Amino acid sequence: MKVLDWGAGCGTKMNYWKQKYGVHGVGLDYTWDTVRWARQHRADGVSYCWADGSRALKYFETNSFDRVVSHSALYHVMPVGTQCKVVREAVRVVKPGGIVWFGHMRSGPAIKFWKKGPWRVCPMDPSWNVTSHVHRDKRVFGGSESWYITPAAISIILFKGMPPAGAGPALNTTIPAVQSDLDSSDSQDSSAGQG
Repeated sequence: MKVLDWGAGCGTKMNYWKQKYGVHGVGLDYTWDTVRWARQHRADGVSYCWADGSRALKYFETNSFDRVVSHSALYHVMPVGTQCKVVREAVRVVKPGGIVWFGHMRSGPAIKFWKKGPWRVCPMDPSWNVTSHVHRDKRVFGGSESWYITPAAISIILFKGMPPAGAGPALNTTIPAVQSDLDSSDSQDSSAGQG
């Protein structure tokens, strides 16, 4: 499986996935020191690139990764409209049947933007047949420390092509219970992580 880690930091996630699951792929990060460290400690079959992630995805071929993952990175890209371009490019580079995950979005502006639903704020190429879901990280991470620090954080999950069996409802919808939970979190937006 070929994975792109967008906002890879020092590469610990990619190295772990290589050891545990045998994946290979690329980690991108904007901070030179973390990329340098990642390169010095990388697992075989994994490479790291120093790049501005908001522009770097255009250099990858369409349908070139099985998964695109990102944890606690996308919300650093501002304005939030630029986040949409990154998400759209991530979907472009993932293969049909692939999954894109941008996890732990924790800034107030990012949360307010994305909880409206990725298909509403960031239209995709219709031929990609993208199904998307937004989850409050409380539901994903339970009582982890991240929940206590940023109670309104969300994760975005996009399936390109047909989603895996049992993955959820029809094209470009969100799980009703999750949407209801997201809608009720409006009062928490102003106190959401300011990072």
